Amino acid sequence: MQTRADFLATGLAPVPNDVLSTLTGLDLDCSICAETLADPVSLPCHHIFDKACIVHWLEMPGKNTCPSCRRPLFDMPLFEPPEAAPNAAQMFYEALGYASPAVGQLSNDDGADIPGLSPAVPSEARVDATQYLFCISSGIRLQWTGPTRIDADALADHVAAMGYLLPSMSRIRGTPYTRREMEDWQTLLDRLHVVLARKNGKRYEARVMARKLRQKMNLRGLILHHDVDASGFLITDNGLTAELDTLLDYVTHVSYMHGTSQERARQAARRAAAVARGQRPRVNCAVM
Repeated sequence: MQTRADFLATGLAPVPNDVLSTLTGLDLDCSICAETLADPVSLPCHHIFDKACIVHWLEMPGKNTCPSCRRPLFDMPLFEPPEAAPNAAQMFYEALGYASPAVGQLSNDDGADIPGLSPAVPSEARVDATQYLFCISSGIRLQWTGPTRIDADALADHVAAMGYLLPSMSRIRGTPYTRREMEDWQTLLDRLHVVLARKNGKRYEARVMARKLRQKMNLRGLILHHDVDASGFLITDNGLTAELDTLLDYVTHVSYMHGTSQERARQAARRAAAVARGQRPRVNCAVM
């Protein structure tokens, strides 16, 4: 079998125009970057990618297979020094630059339109999602105890930000989602958005909110490329299960923090109203 250098020099075949003319729909997109093919090349297994994307993929240490079918393309060197690990904060904010929100409409089971994800996710939501990932990657455990309430409008931008930040992180790590993985991830995002809209105003105990949302998503009832086990968990080797857990935990975190912020605002308003009425505000003293 060829070496990496030999394969990159001779194994990427330009795709003829007559072949390109037969491609339609998603086949016109590179499954690595999910963008329209600009400089398409074909591998020996006939899978087509943008040249820059597949070259970047195959130049990474430990990569010698097609991203779609995992067919080996050249001999793996006996030893390859690993790439220097990028700074964690640099990775997160680089991924933040890749993240882009979805647009459009979703429909519930009755065919009624439900507003789709915002076409321009506010920077605050993106930064919040990035900071959350940075915290948990640093070993900081975020735990919530107490009641929390779903506010679908407040959560929509945060779902979009985290939903697109996680695949961007995979791209930065050198393990970009395949087309099927991205399609399944989009299906999960859409389903979560619908569940939040239906459960708007519903109160949960924060410790169980993520689990309850997973149950309401009913993964076994979705049309996915990957199987779902009897417990409702995706059977994958690509991290989608863990990333869905991260997304649901983040939704719980945002809901809890949003509810806490609202309660503090209400308390401040009550104190201000008491002062305006000439009453002395009540102060809670802690017993040491």
